[in-house]
Amino acid sequence: MFGKEIENMVACDGLEREERHERYAKWMDRFGGAGFKPVRLWYDVMGDAKRVVGSYGKNGYKVISEKASLMISWHDRPLYAVSAWIC
Repeated sequence: MFGKEIENMVACDGLEREERHERYAKWMDRFGGAGFKPVRLWYDVMGDAKRVVGSYGKNGYKVISEKASLMISWHDRPLYAVSAWIC
């Protein structure tokens, strides 16, 4: 699912790097500064995410619900975050 993105972030640098991800805290500041408010994600979204991550086995992956976001992490290092905002 994230194979190409992860490969690009880990193996490429400079002009070869296509993906340039920023930390969720920076996005929170950006959206909040523009007048947006975070909206809590539906409970079933968390369950779906846990099922998907669980299908990969116990390899250090987990789902974290924090600050009105859902994060997929590997060994406590956030890899991907999803959030919803309203204006």
